[in-house]
Amino acid sequence: MENTCKTYTARDISRFFDNEIPKDRYALIKSHLVHCEDCRRIFEQYQSIATGFNDHVDQQIKKIDTAGIRQPLDTPLNHTNKTPWATVSNFFGNHLYLKLASLAALVLSICPV
Repeated sequence: MENTCKTYTARDISRFFDNEIPKDRYALIKSHLVHCEDCRRIFEQYQSIATGFNDHVDQQIKKIDTAGIRQPLDTPLNHTNKTPWATVSNFFGNHLYLKLASLAALVLSICPV
């Protein structure tokens, strides 16, 4: 977005729109927008883009079927009664050396030499 204003850039107006500037500078730009047609035009373009984007997001959210996403609270989760070692063993698979190295690292981290 091109701005012919000598006081503020389009980036300044964007940061103003997004409320990413200090309060004192915010007040200066706000009063500047009253008098500067170029900056006000850029600000209105940002408003238009944000409104269009928000409307699109709202429409997309309405299309989401939340019933299929939520798991009923009554349905218990499927937990298996595995021992802790079986869980660790399944994590590393069939790699015996990896299991032993991991166990050694755990022991050394607990009881440093």
